[in-house]
Amino acid sequence: MDAPQIEAEQLAPSLWRAARLGAAFSAAVGGLEIARLLLEGAPRYNTHALGVVLAGLAAYALLGLLLGLLCDTAAWILWRRPTFLAASASTCAGVGTFAAVASFVLLSSVGAAFLVPAALCCTLGALVLRELLAWMGRATRPLPWLLLGALALLVGGTTFLVRGGRSSGAPAQGTPTRTGPNVLLVTIDTLRRDHVGCYGAPDAKTPAIDALALESVRFEDATSQANTTGPSHTTMLTGLYPDDHGARRNAIPIAHGVPTLPEFLAAEGYQTAGVVSGFTLKHEAVGLAPRFEYYDDDFMAWRWLPEAAARLRVFRVAIQVAGGRGVRVMRMDRPAVETVDSALRWLEQRDAGRPFFLWTHFFDPHCPYEPPDEFAALHDEGARAGAGSNWYRLGTPERRKLVDDPREVARMHALYRGEISYVDAQLARLLGALRERGLYEDTLVVLTADHGEGLGEHGYWFDHGTYLYDGELSVPLLVRFPRGEHGGTRVGQQVRLLDLTPTVLDVLGLEPPQGLAGASLVDTLSGSEAAPRPSFAVGELSGELSGYDLDGRLLSLRSQGHKWIWTSDHWFDSVRVPERFELYDLGQDPKETRDMAQEFVSRPPEDQAAPLREMKAHLELWRAATAVPLRSPPISAEVRRALQSIGY
Repeated sequence: MDAPQIEAEQLAPSLWRAARLGAAFSAAVGGLEIARLLLEGAPRYNTHALGVVLAGLAAYALLGLLLGLLCDTAAWILWRRPTFLAASASTCAGVGTFAAVASFVLLSSVGAAFLVPAALCCTLGALVLRELLAWMGRATRPLPWLLLGALALLVGGTTFLVRGGRSSGAPAQGTPTRTGPNVLLVTIDTLRRDHVGCYGAPDAKTPAIDALALESVRFEDATSQANTTGPSHTTMLTGLYPDDHGARRNAIPIAHGVPTLPEFLAAEGYQTAGVVSGFTLKHEAVGLAPRFEYYDDDFMAWRWLPEAAARLRVFRVAIQVAGGRGVRVMRMDRPAVETVDSALRWLEQRDAGRPFFLWTHFFDPHCPYEPPDEFAALHDEGARAGAGSNWYRLGTPERRKLVDDPREVARMHALYRGEISYVDAQLARLLGALRERGLYEDTLVVLTADHGEGLGEHGYWFDHGTYLYDGELSVPLLVRFPRGEHGGTRVGQQVRLLDLTPTVLDVLGLEPPQGLAGASLVDTLSGSEAAPRPSFAVGELSGELSGYDLDGRLLSLRSQGHKWIWTSDHWFDSVRVPERFELYDLGQDPKETRDMAQEFVSRPPEDQAAPLREMKAHLELWRAATAVPLRSPPISAEVRRALQSIGY
């Protein structure tokens, strides 16, 4: 017997019921996700987890409410019926909302931006199923619910198979197959060269890096071309200076049409993956994600507050309220253990028949210094991360008090070294996994840093991005060739991160494209004196401080054992700082404490050393050639606040 027909709901009650169903279903799914995160979350980042559980449930309920209203409105517009069998429009809207949210949370396959079309499609599918049941005359109250639940699972499963995360890792149609060495690029954010054991740091605890150095070519004098994360990494991956690839400072994406190392390798059949750990390398900040087949920059502390949903006004209010209470809702980075976990998952799922290029980025040595206690204790038994560890949140009086206290300065240094030791331990996990899978011997491993950190030199503490002294530009660089070839070789010649892309291509037997500013490092291994590699570097003082636009720029040229630095005139607080040049003899003055610029320019031209005069002329030519004003795309309020929270 057919089920009795029921009068259709009026629009207002239908919307109210759909909103209630959507909110209830979404909160239930969100509750499961929150429970899982509470059980599995990293203690370092979930310190305030209990304080935001209610906010998480409310956020999910609000998301479901909005989707329910939208789906019910669409159901009325597309398929309004005066009568229905068992499943009303509001029920279909509620089930559609549930299917989309469940797919997003449980399968990790639906991005936040995909929630609305997914919910609408699921609602439409529920309406079609309702009509099919009515046509078959089998619509009883329990059956539609079971079938609609099956529809939700079917839609979620189909979405998972079709989307498979950001990338399936499958080769694109027409991609050539290739056999050859794998490539692992490891970048450790904010790592000073003089804090690594194999570079002579007496108090370093970096056994994994030191062991890698024994099998690698160790470049003793590697320099970065930028003192911030986005420009430096983009230089590594393009072989171009920041003014050429477009990312002159953080939050300016790479210019369209600029080719990158992963794209060069993908054209040769390589699988390419990037696993990054800091906000400044997220897709919207640097624009590198589309250049990889797979790019993991999803390190939200809570997936129930997705990044795209956070752009909605209601979520902004929730974030601001939580932030005002000191609750860390959106984290700016993720710990090294999660980074390695993500890299290993990708290695497990990749196509084993193709070589890979994997870029793994660790953010941990970046301030705030918050290593796990056991790693801080390696350097100071009493060192613990605390409220005073976050330099960026301290006001001027608190900073002065800290740097005037030798014990506090020693604690901060111990925490910084503890972060490096923590990353070292996770690097050991990553390299060990390659060995276990039989991949290590045939892998080209490159380890370096994007820039260094100011640790008190020139009165500059626990930060970077303001000066171009060697504390911010000198980085480690280890290149382990497949099967350990050239292991133990040391290269004393100055080299640049600019040289990494042509070097990788050269080692793989690929011809570097024309127009790269960098040059392969392979020719430095012979021991003969190779052509000098002058190193230009750039720093942007764009931004605002105390209500004033900084509007400044720094350029440096490091060559022949000397360094010229030019700083434009710029605002600093209410003072206009005049333009100036600095000159340092790095051989005699490696800490750059004696500025010789005034002494040099005061001499008659015939008494000025020709190489230094030529260096200054080259720096001025480069300054003129790159003098185009920095025109950055508008930065959203969320991105601006995120950058400010990590010191930019």
